[in-house]
Amino acid sequence: MKRFFVLLFAVGLLFSSCSTDKAELVADDFHQKLDEGDYDYICDNLIDTEADESLPDNFREFFAQVDSWGAQTNRAKSMGFSKKYNNGVTTVKLEYEFDITEYHMYESMVLVERADGYKIFMCVMNSDKSTVDAKTSEY
Repeated sequence: MKRFFVLLFAVGLLFSSCSTDKAELVADDFHQKLDEGDYDYICDNLIDTEADESLPDNFREFFAQVDSWGAQTNRAKSMGFSKKYNNGVTTVKLEYEFDITEYHMYESMVLVERADGYKIFMCVMNSDKSTVDAKTSEY
């Protein structure tokens, strides 16, 4: 019976350490602000400027392209996630699918854990899943 409780505790610890809830909340906030067109909020609050101060400028170029596609509909998180630890840095990769007028799109978002919570390091959207996978494969 004692072994059962140790096993139960170990399994609970494993599942709690693999949780991506906080990263998913940031991704949800990103998608909401993206749909609203509130790019300043995204750049000021959600982008990982600690890794690269030019990321907000890169994201602004990305937003212009996303705007040209029109409305994004039927967004859904794909099953699974990737959470990695490398040199003391935690990254989480989340995958989504959505539709635009002419295409079914794939999205992969990489978030990095910082002292003030998860921040978006990279977001790739394309109608070709292999392109999205290739650009985020190291995460």
